[in-house]
Amino acid sequence: MSLMLWPRRLFDIETFFDEFFTEPFEYDIDLRFPRMDIKDLNDHYEVSLEVPGYDKNDIRIELQKNILTIKSEKEETREESNEDGTYIYKERTYHNFCRSLRLPDNIKEDEIKATMQNGVLTIKIPKVEPEPKKTIEINEPKKNEE
Repeated sequence: MSLMLWPRRLFDIETFFDEFFTEPFEYDIDLRFPRMDIKDLNDHYEVSLEVPGYDKNDIRIELQKNILTIKSEKEETREESNEDGTYIYKERTYHNFCRSLRLPDNIKEDEIKATMQNGVLTIKIPKVEPEPKKTIEINEPKKNEE
């Protein structure tokens, strides 16, 4: 599976007639792979994902063996009916995504925090301060005294 998304052409004769009747009715938001930014700041890493239309309860964040996984499964149903209660329009959509990334060893797993505001999920991953280098003294070998 490739994470590369191909941009849609402005006009494609091969799909023009296929999309002519369906496209006005499509609810086309491409959230298969939300945009992700990763920043390496002084004392922490910051991962940001654009997830407009998602609620915090729709998203799960997991950490196992230094693999951070962000995933969601969301189902929406929209329907309109006439006075008789018969459907004149009904649509179901199902969105899911899963993004994983390997974290370095210098993180504080217990202090990872996530917030969500204005459709952007932000995960702050604190770094462990590196231990100071230890200097090892080189000694002369002892001569055996006889």
